[in-house]
Amino acid sequence: MHLKIDLIFYCSLLQNKGIF
Repeated sequence: MHLKIDLIFYCSLLQNKGIF
């Protein structure tokens, strides 16, 4: 589903920003 993809995409964005 789209939700799972959105979650992975959001996590990737956080990692790119260095928050995670």
